[in-house]
Amino acid sequence: MQYDPTEFVMVRGFGAQFWVTTEPHIFLNWSPGGVSNLNPVDQVGRGVPLYFPIFFVNPGIRRAMQPTGETILLADVAYQIVILRPNGTIYSNSRERTGWDSIAPPARTTNLIANVPKLVLTQLDPAGIYTVIVFVRDRLRNVEIRMEKRFILKD
Repeated sequence: MQYDPTEFVMVRGFGAQFWVTTEPHIFLNWSPGGVSNLNPVDQVGRGVPLYFPIFFVNPGIRRAMQPTGETILLADVAYQIVILRPNGTIYSNSRERTGWDSIAPPARTTNLIANVPKLVLTQLDPAGIYTVIVFVRDRLRNVEIRMEKRFILKD
């Protein structure tokens, strides 16, 4: 499976998508607008790091004045991740984290949040189907997108 820009969930012009991958070099393989050599997975073994890269496009922008008098455009995107065990109980529920709080990226360009979340399941974790729910919020537009993916932890 390769990156597909049509997989974005769009709400009022803001779009997001996320993957489950074992690729540790997410930032090395990343270039704004696309991804190379980054493949999603739907099965994983114990002790294998999982990464949840979150992509976004067309965030809201606000103007800010620099001390030099120059105007800059800023974006503010946050995310939260909830992971459910195979029995439906909560394995992890992160607080909302900042994914992008900086110079606004170019319009219609796919961007990757900073600090891609990571998870490693151990021998103590039950085998089965885990559900990953990601909420991506454009704080400036007050838009939230909910996405869900599943992966299998093999014995």
